[in-house]
Amino acid sequence: MKKQGTLIILLSFFVLSCQNTKNNKSVDEKTESAKADTNSVSSSGIKKEASKAYRNIDTAKVAELNELIKLKKLKSPLEIITTYSPESQVMEGDYNYDLELMVENDGIEEYVLTETGILDDSIEGRQVSMSFKKEGDSYRVLSIKESYKCRKNRGSSIWSATICN
Repeated sequence: MKKQGTLIILLSFFVLSCQNTKNNKSVDEKTESAKADTNSVSSSGIKKEASKAYRNIDTAKVAELNELIKLKKLKSPLEIITTYSPESQVMEGDYNYDLELMVENDGIEEYVLTETGILDDSIEGRQVSMSFKKEGDSYRVLSIKESYKCRKNRGSSIWSATICN
């Protein structure tokens, strides 16, 4: 079941990255086109803003993830982010799991995963911002930040660095 979910995520990412490209473009051209497309609205219509209020994840956790990247031979930001924060297999009707390239500058890529409709009594949504640097055939995670949107009376109703209660 987990492999099926990962395959669906990978296929969804590929389909999304190919939107608005002509059919006769090469895979490299489609990838470059997808990287250049940093619109602020995801395929699900959710407004995708990089949250201003993020909680920095401990550097030890980042180092642990970088070791896992080497161990599992993860080759792409998508594989890395879905390893860190897998798509929920138990979800509500309005569950969304969207990944977007927000910034690419000087060899550093920043992706934001926005997950909403989480089956949790306090958390409505979570954003994970992860910065990567390509090293050889793989990537190294430079930083991880998280932001949370809480359910009514469980904390902040807007994206915040404060964990919901």
